[in-house]
Amino acid sequence: MLLEHRVAGVIHSLPSTDALFNLVEIFQNTHIPIVAASGSRRFPEVDMVMADDVQGARDAARFLIELGHSRIALLAVKNSATSKRRTQRYREAFRQTRCKLHEECVVEGPGFSEDSGYTLMKVLLDSSTSYKVARA
Repeated sequence: MLLEHRVAGVIHSLPSTDALFNLVEIFQNTHIPIVAASGSRRFPEVDMVMADDVQGARDAARFLIELGHSRIALLAVKNSATSKRRTQRYREAFRQTRCKLHEECVVEGPGFSEDSGYTLMKVLLDSSTSYKVARA
């Protein structure tokens, strides 16, 4: 459809899947510019605009800590380099502020999907403690 409408370029924020690899190849073969917005880093030939995972996760956690919150939940994704970086900076904020990190507030799921986030949040909310959430 995009090719039929002769788009001038494409900005995407899709996860790395076979479909994305095919899409990137099609656009490169037709010389249509493609840019990844906070997407996969697996395409070195594709220009990217990335969020600063390091600063963003640390700033979010520090902000909530400085407001007086101490039980700050983090929803993370197993086997994700992006989620791992965010989790490291979340933990760093607790170390820097000397605030106790509650490990039970860090939960990992299988992916960045809405269903995964819903399931993880349900696990947290079904527990006896309420949380403020910083999503990884």
